[in-house]
Amino acid sequence: MAGHYIFLLGLVLPQFLVAFARREQCIHPGDPAATRRMRALRALCPCLSAQSRPARSEDAGRATGTVPVVVTTFEAVGTSLLKRLQDNEGDRVQTYRELESVLQGDDGRLTSGVVNRLIAEASSDMRAAQGVTGDMRTAASDVLVALARSHFHFVMPELQSHLKAMGKVPDEIVLLTLGKMARSYALRCIPFVRMTLLALRATLSQVGSGRMLRTVCSVLEQWSKGVNTYFCNREQCPFPCEGVAQFCEAIYPVFRYAAVHWLDCKEEEDKQAVLRAVAAMMEVLLHEEQYREHAWEHVLWLLHRYQEVRDTSRVTESLSYVLEMLEAVQTPIPQGTALAISTAVHRQLSDVTKEPGLAHKAALSRCITLQARMCPEETVMFLHSQLSGGTEAGRVAALGLLGALAHSDAPAVREKLPQVVEAMGSVCHDPSAQVRRAVLEFIRELLSSGSQSCWAWDVVGHIFIEFSRSSGRLVAGGLFPWETQEDGALRALCMDILGSLDVSLRGMTKLLWPRLLQYVVPAQYSGMLIPLSRCLRALVERWERAGCKEEEEEPDAVDSQEQARLPAPQALLARLLVVVAAPHKSAERAVAALQLLQALHRRIHRALGAAWATEIPLLLQSLEGKTGNCLDSAEWEHRVLKFLRASLEPIEDKAWTVDLSQELSQQLGSSAAGSWEKLFLYKALGTALAACRDLRHVQGQVLRFLQETNPMELSEAQGMISVVSHAAQSHFHLVLDAVMLFSTASTRDGFSQTSMGWKVQQQQQMERAQAIRAALMRTYSGIALRAPKEQLLTRVDEEIVGNILQLSRAKQRDWIKEEPGDSLVYGVFQALGDLRRGMEDLGHLIETLLEAEETSAGFDDVIHRGRSCEQFGSLVGLLVTLTSDCLAMSCRRAWVCLGYLLQMQAKTMKAVFQADEIRCLAEELNSPDTEIPVETWTKIAKQSTHRPFLLRARFHQEPLISSLLQKGLPMDSDTVELWRTLGRSTIVIQVLRCLVEKLNRAGNNRLWTCSCTCEQHSHQTVLETVMITRAISEVVVALRDMEEFRQLLPHLLPSLLRWASEMLDEERLLSPLGEGWRQLFLEGQVLEEKPCRIFLSAIELVLGKCMAQTWMQRLMDQSVWARLEDALAHPEGVRLLTSVLLQAGLVSPWLVKNLLPWLGSCSVKLRVTATAFFAEFFANGMFQQGSRDGVHLEDIRHTIKRAAQKVRT
Repeated sequence: MAGHYIFLLGLVLPQFLVAFARREQCIHPGDPAATRRMRALRALCPCLSAQSRPARSEDAGRATGTVPVVVTTFEAVGTSLLKRLQDNEGDRVQTYRELESVLQGDDGRLTSGVVNRLIAEASSDMRAAQGVTGDMRTAASDVLVALARSHFHFVMPELQSHLKAMGKVPDEIVLLTLGKMARSYALRCIPFVRMTLLALRATLSQVGSGRMLRTVCSVLEQWSKGVNTYFCNREQCPFPCEGVAQFCEAIYPVFRYAAVHWLDCKEEEDKQAVLRAVAAMMEVLLHEEQYREHAWEHVLWLLHRYQEVRDTSRVTESLSYVLEMLEAVQTPIPQGTALAISTAVHRQLSDVTKEPGLAHKAALSRCITLQARMCPEETVMFLHSQLSGGTEAGRVAALGLLGALAHSDAPAVREKLPQVVEAMGSVCHDPSAQVRRAVLEFIRELLSSGSQSCWAWDVVGHIFIEFSRSSGRLVAGGLFPWETQEDGALRALCMDILGSLDVSLRGMTKLLWPRLLQYVVPAQYSGMLIPLSRCLRALVERWERAGCKEEEEEPDAVDSQEQARLPAPQALLARLLVVVAAPHKSAERAVAALQLLQALHRRIHRALGAAWATEIPLLLQSLEGKTGNCLDSAEWEHRVLKFLRASLEPIEDKAWTVDLSQELSQQLGSSAAGSWEKLFLYKALGTALAACRDLRHVQGQVLRFLQETNPMELSEAQGMISVVSHAAQSHFHLVLDAVMLFSTASTRDGFSQTSMGWKVQQQQQMERAQAIRAALMRTYSGIALRAPKEQLLTRVDEEIVGNILQLSRAKQRDWIKEEPGDSLVYGVFQALGDLRRGMEDLGHLIETLLEAEETSAGFDDVIHRGRSCEQFGSLVGLLVTLTSDCLAMSCRRAWVCLGYLLQMQAKTMKAVFQADEIRCLAEELNSPDTEIPVETWTKIAKQSTHRPFLLRARFHQEPLISSLLQKGLPMDSDTVELWRTLGRSTIVIQVLRCLVEKLNRAGNNRLWTCSCTCEQHSHQTVLETVMITRAISEVVVALRDMEEFRQLLPHLLPSLLRWASEMLDEERLLSPLGEGWRQLFLEGQVLEEKPCRIFLSAIELVLGKCMAQTWMQRLMDQSVWARLEDALAHPEGVRLLTSVLLQAGLVSPWLVKNLLPWLGSCSVKLRVTATAFFAEFFANGMFQQGSRDGVHLEDIRHTIKRAAQKVRT
């Protein structure tokens, strides 16, 4: 249907346009409506350009075709616009633009008469001397160019006629139009080339300078480029082919005239126009051999232009253009010209006064590349000479040009690349940061060129060398700010180059693999591990995908020397583990190391695949999305060592594990003393020895560390202890025997000689003996910490504890021998740092023994006798007796020692408030006052006895609490203090949870019957609940951390409230309990006839810790506690209590869930309590939205309904 409409429109529109053209004569020239109508009609024309006439039945057997409706349409529009021009109506510039738009869609349908009139009108406006603006001339020129699209042979003769006018220079607009014609219709202009050049040649002497010169140069440039286009597309030209000689013969006179008369022009714009024209004409002349000599003369002239023009980019563009043409015709460069080109281009790049832009640099590099294709030897020699001497900027420029040569695909240039790489070696150690950066950029270009030769990839090593050099300078410090910035940028550049390597090229698994793998192990290259890991993993994946097939296709690029430099599998594992274990420095680097380990598992050991497939993803998951500050270093290190142990378990090869331990020992020797890396390597070595199945090797390594370690160096001693203690995990008896053997030998050979020699030697020997003893004491403690518990208990008494005490006594004897008078105090004062470490080790040993106990039999002994604190308590008691010494100095030293000892105790405490309390005691002891309060001594005694109790509670919480609860009522002061000690500890929440669970279980076991036996059982249950409640009260009294305690409130409050409710009106239970009950809670003035107040007092104490004082005062003002202990007023008390809890924000979903089952309880009292609670809960509108944190209104309603039905039943 749309086709029919358009067909009809094509029939009607021509007649309409004719009528519209007549009507236009009556319309005002500036009428905008007429202009809009004309535009609308032009828009309809393309719609009709290819519409076919609909098929008709009478057309059968006849040829059909399209109806030429558009011919008359375009002719009508063109005629209308032409008439407006002839009648000088409207804006002529606008009319020309509209006509140009119509002609751009014209396919030659205008009649010759219309074309001739249009050409005459446009030519008249172009050449009019007066009354015509520049815009009108340009518009008329554009119309002629558009008309030439379909009527070229009408337009070109017209322009040629104007060009041949004798006696004057052609009009500028005519020349510009000729330039446009050559640019738009290059091949059509070929028959008119010699005619046009001949006409221009006749007027060259009259051109002069300025705007006309630039116009003529533009025409010459466009027509010369058109000839070059013809040379490349002769077969597409519709005219008979002409020879190269005819064109060169026509162009050469013009070229000579321009070279002689115009090249010395003064104006910058004129120079640029002349350069472009001469270069375009030279490109034509280069196709004829006899004119090439003049081309090289022009090259020298172009090089001279560098010193005369301000914008040298145009000169470089022309030079590149000429060199490209010369290279295409394979013209040899005359002697000396290559050096001149290299010198000029290099000078442009090295001129610090006017640094070229990026585009200009690329063009200059292009010039050198083109020259190198013609004379590679001379080019490379010149650049090599610039590297060995000259300025810093000259070396940077030479390296940049060498990088451009690396991408050349010319065989002659690529043959010289080994010389280029050799030349680079002369500046690798240049102190200039700019030169070092240029070297790295050259390496980037060389490696991205796709070369498959060994010499090209040998430069990879310099990336790592430069990274290490920059990192070393940054670590050393002492740099100026700009030097720090430069070295940091060089480090980043090294990583960027390595990260951008394309490993997908053929041969990379042989070219890159050995050159990269050797940089994984050295510690100075750890900062490059992220991009290095990426490259190596990509190579492994490629190798695994291709298999042996790729190895056959790749060139033999690896020599035996490179293979010999590959690191051992044990070295790779050891180094990557160090990187993984240090996420506090860089979590991303640890991820890269783990990923590389997973990729290399087959090359490290074939037995690691299954274990690492499970373990490494777990470690990566822990590191995902975390920074160094989010990871606990000690915990992460423990996980890495555990990973190492799990990795070594499936390896049955003894020699492989022995080699790993030797590799770890070797890396230990190259690590910095006292560094974190070295401390970890000690632990890793001990872990490797624990997994080693060669017992002789393990024994030898343990003895070697014991004998060769310098005990005077604390870091070495700590490292030795780490090795020995970690090795004891699997070889406890072997390691312990070796340590005892060394201890016996050292005592016999070393300690017994301390009384011989000069005094200085005696002092040195004494200090060394003390250091050995201290190290051995800590070694025994470390072995006990790491040893299997079932093996430890068989030898802990005599071999471990006995040796520690023996070494400790030997140290004390040495102190007494050395110092007279107050020798003991002085000795303690002088060696307190060493003694502190010994006490800490003994404390660790006690913790180990506590962890090993499985029964609760020993807890009573700890509670009553304090067996585990004898060492600390004895030393405190000894120092206390010395504080009353008549010598002031001795007394003061005793006070200082006590203060220091308490500070040591504080450092071992986990709870911050306990450590603060002990520090306060130490400050009181170190105060200048001569009298110390009795309260201070009491606190000291408590600190010396409570620590082992807390250790027991930490590891065996349930047995210890059960032991305390069995002491019965009333509580003595010691038991009260122990409960409060738990309240001040870090495990207070765990203790309270345990007590709540016990209270709930006691309540669930309660039996209320009328038989005497069951009643007695009920009394026992009540007594148990009262004891638990009293314990809860004492723990809460000492509680300091309120945040976690509030989270426990939804579980603690229902347990206490349950018993407070069930004990209403239960005074008859008091009589069988005897005097113990009557004395219960007398301190709190609890009335013996109201036992429920025991639980209400506990509730009041708990809420006092959770609520502000204003809420507690409101409870008092409303007599809540009195109401709760009255059976009749109890529901009202519960309602008021609930109201305050809601306002204080203490009613949580967990509290609601815990009270909800009471609605269906068998106990009437609990149902009453729950009903009062939920009545107030509903009254406050807490469930208006239907649910809250999983507690649904419907659930409560159904529960209440079921409870009501149960009551009725």
